[in-house]
Amino acid sequence: GVQVSVSGFSQHLEKFLSLVLQRISKPSELLKPDRFEAIKTGSQEDMNNALLAEPYRLMSGLMNKALERPYWDLWQVRDALEDIKYEDVMAFEERHLSDVAMEVFVFGNANSEDAKRITSLASQNLPCKAVSVSLLEKLPPADIGFVANPKPGTRSSFRAPPTDTANPNSCVENYYQYGLQRDGEAGERDRLYLAALGALAHGPAYDTLRTKEQLGYIVSSGGDRRSRVLGFKVLVESAIRNATYLDSRITNFMDNVLDPMVKKLDKTRFDGVVDTLATQLKEPAQGASSVRKTALSEVQSRTYRWDRREKQLQQLKLMNVEEFKDFYTNLRAGGSVSVQLDRADATLAAKSQATPDLTVQEDNSQQAICFQSDDLPGVLGAWQVKQDVFSPRSPSALPECELCDH
Repeated sequence: GVQVSVSGFSQHLEKFLSLVLQRISKPSELLKPDRFEAIKTGSQEDMNNALLAEPYRLMSGLMNKALERPYWDLWQVRDALEDIKYEDVMAFEERHLSDVAMEVFVFGNANSEDAKRITSLASQNLPCKAVSVSLLEKLPPADIGFVANPKPGTRSSFRAPPTDTANPNSCVENYYQYGLQRDGEAGERDRLYLAALGALAHGPAYDTLRTKEQLGYIVSSGGDRRSRVLGFKVLVESAIRNATYLDSRITNFMDNVLDPMVKKLDKTRFDGVVDTLATQLKEPAQGASSVRKTALSEVQSRTYRWDRREKQLQQLKLMNVEEFKDFYTNLRAGGSVSVQLDRADATLAAKSQATPDLTVQEDNSQQAICFQSDDLPGVLGAWQVKQDVFSPRSPSALPECELCDH
């Protein structure tokens, strides 16, 4: 889809939005062939430069590639951009703007009448079939997706070649999957237990992997939420150790530092972590932009939980150390994934900006998904796909809509 955001003084926004939408809806009046080539060249240069970023900055995309379906990484987008022609952009209007399903979010110094007028303006400039609650009932939740679900107890690894042979750093990110969060209020607690785990692990991970073992300056850990699948990640980047060694030290941290720490965790310390989370949730928003960011995330995910913070504070009161330990036990019993970006060596020196081969290979006999590359012929561990089931939302589950009659 296409997201258009404008901000500024209220009295000028409607004119500005109208100008932007008119140009989007009529690309031939705005974009000429020479301008298209300049934009394309600039985009290609930006992508090539992005591929030369520090390894830890590339790990997010590589982990997304390993876990999500569908997902198009920066290498694929760069290669696809090479094939895009001016005629393709000109065909965009007919192909993608001929029937637009639109949702409008108006925030700030605007009342209901302002919102209605802005929505009308948007629908006039972009051919819109429906702007109503009935439309949203037909759409799957925005957070639905396919997420790889390594079988419990398995460990899967992928090693990618370096994208910049001049960079001396190796990087490893290990992911440990809890699975789908539970339904209802219990699911909200699962998310909070993941946040509590992140708070507990942050200091020890940094102290162990960076300060004591001195592997490198970049060490991070924390929760991972994609769709409704929860997991925990630890990342280390180092200029003095290769990926194999980094992977072994992350494993050692989980087995011999974090596991015992959680096992010995008592009520007093856990309650302290919960109190810290409560304090963070009670902090007032840092300006209008913070409020907008929070509200917009609810719109983009189509969850519309305007009272999410209040609900989370209620669930914090129900959290206890025993349930937290059960959560952690389930997480550690789940499958894990290690994505490793190794520094260049003699065998890889010629692979400047090599594209990590994360092609999906389907093994129908085992109903599994595996990843393969030149460096790792087969991935360890069996895979299956976890899909969140979609059922249409009832009208009562949607926010009240004053801008439509149905």
